[in-house]
Amino acid sequence: MNLRRIYFLWTFFILFLYQQSNLFADNREFTYLTIENGLSQSTIFKVIQDTKGYLWITTQDGLDRYDGYTFKVFRHSIIDTQSISDNSLTQLIQDKNGDIWVSSIHGNINQYHYKTGKFSSYQLNDLDSTLEDANLSSMALDSSGFLWFGMEGAIGKLNTLDKKISIYHKYSSKKIMNIPYIYIDKKNNIWVGDKEGLYLFNNTKNEFELFEQDVINRPLVKNIITICEDNSGNLWLGVSGHAPLRFTPQNKAVLKYDNYFSAEAIQSFDNLTSVLFTTTNELIIGTLNNGLFILHPQSGTVEHLLNNSLSRKSLSFNHVLSLYEDRAQNLWIGTLKGLNKLNLKPKKFEIFRLSNSTSLIDKNHAILTIPNVIISVFKDSGRRIWLGTYTTGLYTIDEKTNKIKRFDSIP
Repeated sequence: MNLRRIYFLWTFFILFLYQQSNLFADNREFTYLTIENGLSQSTIFKVIQDTKGYLWITTQDGLDRYDGYTFKVFRHSIIDTQSISDNSLTQLIQDKNGDIWVSSIHGNINQYHYKTGKFSSYQLNDLDSTLEDANLSSMALDSSGFLWFGMEGAIGKLNTLDKKISIYHKYSSKKIMNIPYIYIDKKNNIWVGDKEGLYLFNNTKNEFELFEQDVINRPLVKNIITICEDNSGNLWLGVSGHAPLRFTPQNKAVLKYDNYFSAEAIQSFDNLTSVLFTTTNELIIGTLNNGLFILHPQSGTVEHLLNNSLSRKSLSFNHVLSLYEDRAQNLWIGTLKGLNKLNLKPKKFEIFRLSNSTSLIDKNHAILTIPNVIISVFKDSGRRIWLGTYTTGLYTIDEKTNKIKRFDSIP
């Protein structure tokens, strides 16, 4: 092996170390649904999958239902009193009877009756005159069928049967001063996170109590934007200006992950919008200006997925508003430029055999036969994988065609 080839292979090896994180990130391939595919509007606030498999999507210009092929759009009609109240829609959830509940930025809650295909609308200001700004920040359903929602300075609870409403203007010790996020866990515990801390609803006292650290009685954590739950019952708290925290309710233990992220990533969490723990044990983090982050808690590794203007399979836009995983393990990402889909299922490896064997020379100048030994890998901007081997030369694999090309000599 001459010096030129040794130098070239070592260069490949260094490039491999530099590029490997991008190589793995590039394996995440997105598909898109846009206005051209039938979406009513490109700003996607919320996505859910109903019990029949339909996707429901809230936008600034209607409620969309997607069957995997086509969209049906529900908009307000001035001549139909049983149409949806208005078109600028935000929160979305399905109850145990199959009906879909949808909120609007104008303070309306809509109930889509699945059996009839019609809507009933409820103006929150009419149900409670104390509500000044009824734009909902979150919605959740408890096991008794009550619809909980957060809004500026208040928490609401709507009886979905008789439509009676209860409003909480304060926690146990102080007035609600900002926008609370409501989350109901698998055990039917009702959690609220906001700028001041984490709260848990006490059914006996009918009030929200601040979850405090023992000893000094200060808030466990502040500046909570959003909450999700993992497969073990831990809560993951999306916190402004920090990496998400893992909180174990049983012992109030908080695990921080700031050290796993770069300073640039931490700064982008000032605009954190959503967190989701997937069935594949990954924590997905959405931001308003810096795309997606995927944290693998067991290994401590992080992927950063951004829009790449040169790739039609990258994230379509870096402004992420919402995250949802469907029953087929597809991740749906709502952005300011349409809906993105990412398959979370682990990909199977495909084997490419470069040749029957590769020869090496040992210290005694004897020929050793070692099959398919590759020492370096590099991916270029043209989606070609470059492979450096010991003695069988240089190869490329074209990702588009899966064709393998060999270079017998290196200039």
